[in-house]
This record gives sequence, C-alpha cells and structure tokens, in this order.
Amino acid sequence: MLSKGLRATQLYLPNNPVYQRAVDNIRAALRGIWQATDDLVFDVGETDVRWEDAVVYSQDNRSESIAWTLYKDGVRSLAFKPGIEDVEIVRLLGVLHQAKNLQADAPDDLLTLLWAQDFQFISYTFRELASENAVPIEAGATIPTTPPTQVRRYVEEEAPPKPAGLVSIDDFDTTLYFLEDKEVEYLKRDVEREYAQDLRRNVLAMLFDLLELQTYGTVRAELISITENFIPYLLGAADFRSVAFILRETRVILQRARELIPEHRQALEALPTRLSQREALSQLIQSLDEATVHPTEEELSELFQELGAESAGKRGQRGPARDGQARGPAQTAGRPGRDGAAARLQ
Repeated sequence: MLSKGLRATQLYLPNNPVYQRAVDNIRAALRGIWQATDDLVFDVGETDVRWEDAVVYSQDNRSESIAWTLYKDGVRSLAFKPGIEDVEIVRLLGVLHQAKNLQADAPDDLLTLLWAQDFQFISYTFRELASENAVPIEAGATIPTTPPTQVRRYVEEEAPPKPAGLVSIDDFDTTLYFLEDKEVEYLKRDVEREYAQDLRRNVLAMLFDLLELQTYGTVRAELISITENFIPYLLGAADFRSVAFILRETRVILQRARELIPEHRQALEALPTRLSQREALSQLIQSLDEATVHPTEEELSELFQELGAESAGKRGQRGPARDGQARGPAQTAGRPGRDGAAARLQ
C-alpha cells in the first residue's frame, strides 16, 4: 500500500489522476484498519517492515526499499494513529521520496526531514548511528595541564627575535570592529543608498539601452515583447512612474535608434496608443479602485502627461477634435460610473 503510494509520488504530479487514485486507496485502507485497531506500530529492519512479528513489507533491493530508507538513517519503529489519512500520509510520502533522493553529502537526513514536518499522528523511534555497536573507551592516564600564561611565556622565549621594521597588530590600538565612526557611517549610507534604488527603473533603463544599441532584428523583437508584457504588470502594481518612463524612453528610441525596421517602429509607436485606448484606461481605473495603496498625484500626473503628449501629437496631425469627441485620457477616465477613481485622477 505504502510502496504504491511512494511510487506514484515519484512518477506523477499531485494533480495526476494516477497519483490521486493511489492516495485515495491508501486513505481507504487506513480507514478500514482504524475500525479494527487504534494504532499501527511497525518495526523497521534493513529489508523488511514487521507488524506484531509478521512481515508486512519486504524488499531486498535497497535502492527501492522503503525499509532501507528508514533503517539507514536510524529509524527503528514507525507508529500511525487515526487521522494520519487526512493530510500527514501525503506529507510522509513526500518525505520518503525526498530522503531517497538525498545526496551522500547532503546536510539533511531522514530524521531531520521528519522532525521538520512536526507530525501529530505519526511517531517514530530512532537510534543514533554513531553510538550503535560502539565500544566504550577505557579511562586512560590523566594528562597534565599547563596554565595558559606559562605556555605563552614558553612560546615567547623560544620564538626568534622580531626583525626590525616589521609591523605587528599589537602596535595598533584597535577597536572591537576595527572600524572608525566615519567608516561605519559610510557603510550605513552606502547600504541605505543601495536599498533606496528603484530596481524597476534600473532594469528598464538597461532594457532601453540594449534596444537602442542592438541592431539585430531578433534581439530588438524580443526586447519590444518584454516591454509590452511588462506594462500590464507595472499598471497592476500601480507603478505609474515606470509606465511614464517607458513612454518617454520609447519616443527617444524612435528618434535615436539606428537601423530600426518599420515593423519595430510600428510596434513602439503603438505603445502609447494602446494605453490611451478606452479599454486600457478602464483597466487602469479598475486597478486604482481595487488598490490598497493609491499612487500620489505626482505619479498620476507624470503618466497622463506622457499620454497627453502622445494624444496632442496625434491631434496635431489630424487637426482639432470635434465637439463631443474624447480630447484626452483624463476626460475619458472621468466617465460616469467611475467617480471614485476619477476623483483621484483629477
């Protein structure tokens, strides 16, 4: 029963029907056992597992043996109690699977993995391998000890004279941390500066540098795709300042990038247009309504300034907008039914 469940754990993912059927079979078998007894106590040997002196599991191949997996790390008995079938039997199978795949030099062993799970319906006994079959050490003669001060004096007397001009650490008045106050303050400022960096902005800056300098079509296509996929994430995270940075740098790339093919130019020019569409703005307002931490007015102004610049440029190309038509993203965002978000946008 347990061996089939372990084999399913090794071969299939938890959402696989074969795995789920194997676990269900183990749970059904355990529920049937609890109708006859209140616990199960197994004695673990090298190649077999016994219940009340009857062999209930045997496997001579150590690489596939559950008994050997338990025995080699010191487990000598295993006890199950009612309730194990709900959750802990699956966790036990996972521990056995992980223990079978541990490397010889791994820092953990089966006992550590079992202890970390903190089972409530599984108990076990183990034997320390270092002390098993160990021979007691007979008491020997007492080793005389010498005071440390006397040892130091002997060493100084036997040491050769120190060459002239040799610098010794004893010549300096050192502090506990070997750092002065100015050095400690410098380290604190440097750590604070490191943590205060805008990592998203740094990543975007590197991305646009590559987009400008790389002339290979495949590289630029991948970079443009990354940028397009990154914008929804930034909007969902309410990082509108970074979205504005993308729009601003996109215009710079369109002006300065060398050998920019029409397909890539069209994709870059479409970024502000897509953000100015009604669907994108509706998603933006929804994220504002659902956000727990709202962006500042400065961040929103920076984003809509970039969108407004794009809209103004297109209106300049098409001519003045007619009455009743949308004149910009801010007006589109202020539609009825969005009063809460529109107030924040204003």
